[in-house]
Amino acid sequence: GDIAIDCRVCGDSGPEKHARALFLDPPPSIAVCSNRMKDKQDVADVIQHELTHAYDYTVGAVDLKSCEGLAFSEVRAARESECFPCTLCPTFYRNG
Repeated sequence: GDIAIDCRVCGDSGPEKHARALFLDPPPSIAVCSNRMKDKQDVADVIQHELTHAYDYTVGAVDLKSCEGLAFSEVRAARESECFPCTLCPTFYRNG
């Protein structure tokens, strides 16, 4: 199914407290914290990171509420975004 991506101002408490973005369910969606984005590269990194969580949750059936499942997904998400050249960046910069 589709995964909505919502840009919004995130708060200073709860799961949004220090987040740059969040994967939410149900329904599966991504919230990008617009008040914590510095530039297009930041946006590309967090979307790629959160899409990895979305894939793990929806396709891999990883339980993101368990410590083991979340740790697994966080390592994969970091590897696919922050620790690896951005594969989405050409799309973001082409129109920007």
